[in-house]
Amino acid sequence: MRKAKEVINELFYVFDSLEIGDTEVINKIYRRDEIYRGSFINQALDLVLLGEAGFNLKANIRAKSLWEKDIFSGKYIQSDAFLLVNGNFEQDIIHEEPSVHDIVEMMDRLRED
Repeated sequence: MRKAKEVINELFYVFDSLEIGDTEVINKIYRRDEIYRGSFINQALDLVLLGEAGFNLKANIRAKSLWEKDIFSGKYIQSDAFLLVNGNFEQDIIHEEPSVHDIVEMMDRLRED
């Protein structure tokens, strides 16, 4: 019987090499420990896929095709993400390289000031 780690590594390779025509489908593949942390990390996804521009990756067992354009196509892509904090506050509230994990803590600390 194959180990889970072997299967995950094989899936990583399959997704990394996935193309439709001559177009790559996957922009970036994150492993669990690259984006998750905390006491529930073992319940997190093993792989998280970021699609190339034009690919809206979602799981839908009822889908009639492998890909489609919908009203959300092209919206909310990783390269468009940003964090804007306005006001007077202590500089140590905002991490030099903030992540999604830091947002709630930063918001709580900003409310205290």
